[in-house]
Amino acid sequence: IFYINMDNREDRKSWMQTHLQAVAPGILVERKSAVTVSNYEKASHMSEYRNLLVDRPVNPRIQRNERSNAAYAVSVFLSHMSLYADIWKNRKFDSQDDLILVTEDDVVFNPDWQFELSDALTRVPPDWQVVRLGSWGSSREEDNIAPGVFAATAPFYIHETKTFYYGGAHAVLLRARTLPEVLRAMMRIELDDVDGMLTNCCTLIKSYVLSPSIVNVHNDLNSDNPGKPKTALAYALRYEGGR
Repeated sequence: IFYINMDNREDRKSWMQTHLQAVAPGILVERKSAVTVSNYEKASHMSEYRNLLVDRPVNPRIQRNERSNAAYAVSVFLSHMSLYADIWKNRKFDSQDDLILVTEDDVVFNPDWQFELSDALTRVPPDWQVVRLGSWGSSREEDNIAPGVFAATAPFYIHETKTFYYGGAHAVLLRARTLPEVLRAMMRIELDDVDGMLTNCCTLIKSYVLSPSIVNVHNDLNSDNPGKPKTALAYALRYEGGR
């Protein structure tokens, strides 16, 4: 298990250390320092991130820093993608079927999450590349491919109804066998919010969501998302560009 944590969020680091000791005994846990950038343009000129940000499609409003959460979206993308790339490049696996769970630092695991996950994976298509262990927002009945398993299909957001589908990148399950495919797919998908990028099953990326969630967001921890709206409508309006 890898968890992403901002350097100034000692409260969340403490929470994750305590919580994971309780719910994941015997599992190797490693902290990943979160990436923080001020905007896409500056980040694209940083040598450590250039290869993830240039020569790829980018949401124009994020590229021009016109969306109020543009810097946050780029920071979260880089936090996830730089970690995925590091895992693939620098970690040794016992098996190509080894599982890698990447979480953010504000999550709560169900007490029986390991049993629930093992059971759910028997119903996920065998060629899966990404399985998110929890999500927020809505789901579509036609995406329910098996009990408790949804194909995370686009669109991520419907303007007319102000509805999000399959939101959240707080618990992303990967595996060694298909991690290179995920890295390539994420370079082909337009850079945006990471959860929206993962909601592109199944031609661009074989991405699925478990529902009910096995891992949820800890709502008592203050968000790292600056100015995070308190209502679904306000969140939708900010996503569309309102401030």
